[in-house]
Amino acid sequence: MKPFKNKRKGNLITLFLILSLPFLLVAFKKFTDYRKGASGRLADIQVDASVVGEKINPSMWRNFAQGGEERTNMILPMQNNIKNLKTEYVRIDHIYDYYNVVQSDGSYNFSQLDEIVMSILNSGAKPFLCLSYIPEEFNHKNITSPPDNWQKWQDLVQATIERYSSSEGMAINNVYYEVFNEPDLFGGWHYNKEPNYLTLYYYSSKAAANVKNSQNFMIGGPATTNFYPNWVKSLLNYCQTNNLRIDFISWHNYSLSPQQSLNSIQEFRQILLDFPDYSQIESIISEYGPTADKSNLYQNKIGAAYQLATAVNLSGNIDKMFAFELKDGPDDNMGWGLLTHESKGLESKLRYQSFRFLNLINGRKVLLSGEGSWVQGLAFINENGLNIFLTNFDANNIHYENVPIRINGLLTGNYKVRRDYLFGNDFLTRENVSNDEVILSAPLEANDAVLITFYLQSETDQSANIPNRN
Repeated sequence: MKPFKNKRKGNLITLFLILSLPFLLVAFKKFTDYRKGASGRLADIQVDASVVGEKINPSMWRNFAQGGEERTNMILPMQNNIKNLKTEYVRIDHIYDYYNVVQSDGSYNFSQLDEIVMSILNSGAKPFLCLSYIPEEFNHKNITSPPDNWQKWQDLVQATIERYSSSEGMAINNVYYEVFNEPDLFGGWHYNKEPNYLTLYYYSSKAAANVKNSQNFMIGGPATTNFYPNWVKSLLNYCQTNNLRIDFISWHNYSLSPQQSLNSIQEFRQILLDFPDYSQIESIISEYGPTADKSNLYQNKIGAAYQLATAVNLSGNIDKMFAFELKDGPDDNMGWGLLTHESKGLESKLRYQSFRFLNLINGRKVLLSGEGSWVQGLAFINENGLNIFLTNFDANNIHYENVPIRINGLLTGNYKVRRDYLFGNDFLTRENVSNDEVILSAPLEANDAVLITFYLQSETDQSANIPNRN
């Protein structure tokens, strides 16, 4: 009887599997489609190497902000790290309340701020100074409230610009001065009632106008927590009406959607149509990141890929963007920084590595189309040859694509094709181009990126060296 029971049990299992098979197949298909992106648009990249456009401007993304984590020279320990990112500008705030610029007797002492500015210069970058916050000596209240005497604020701003931009001071060319930091949050400033940011900007701009014998510098704002059209319209209208200088409009953007940053820029351009006098004004996102809160996103691949996707999306659409922030605070275990604090080894995080990878992009744009919901890209030509940069950003960290790529317009010849991955394995292949078209693919795991470079090999030099990416 025992064998009979085993046989009967086996038959029941077989019957169960047969009945379940259609459901298992459907479930497997759904899982496979999910990884491939069935709920979105898959990329089908097409590149025409014969259509060459404008030069890519890496200066757009080579800018970083450092928050007020300490009342010390936070830049000094990471000068070499900043230099390795080919940084153009470093933004700092808290310049008045952290570094004792205004003394108790009303005099100025810039010595502490000078040290930080010199550290920025020694790192190969230039300072982007956020004029914040209001010195306590000016209102005896708090650092986010208006001063009791606006003339004191105007004099302080003028002295600051003269210190770093005039021939009597450090004479640094092209310093940026941003009027306040997130006024809609810190101090609850408004554009249409008290405390009124427009008043703050008025006296700041008047200060800039009084500076003599200076190098070129820029002044602007409002550095709000997000892009708010009414703030921008009010500020531009106010400056136009009162004949005030304004060189740039700035705002912050914290969102896991790179498209949101692009949308704000497009909305800004629409606003400028009503202000033709400001058609050439600079647009600056002076802080951005995947979220405003300290989060694991600042430590993992999702955050790293977000940086790449944002830069690719905004390339050619904005003048400058500042990643927040360079370094964690001393007590942070999950901070905003690209680097840990020096007390924890000043270790580079994945976001730092993503910017090193991003700096491989240089040259003239080439026509690229067929981007998808996850995969974004840039094609460009430089001294190495044709390059295709692709990033697969997925906030859920599961989407995989084997991206098809069709390339037209390449010169006939033998090529070495190098694939450099941000997180994956690099490898070389060979391609023989004889019919003006190359078809290949690039497997991309979630939140990885790849740079594909075509090196044309001469008949006598089939083993030419490939540049070291390090």
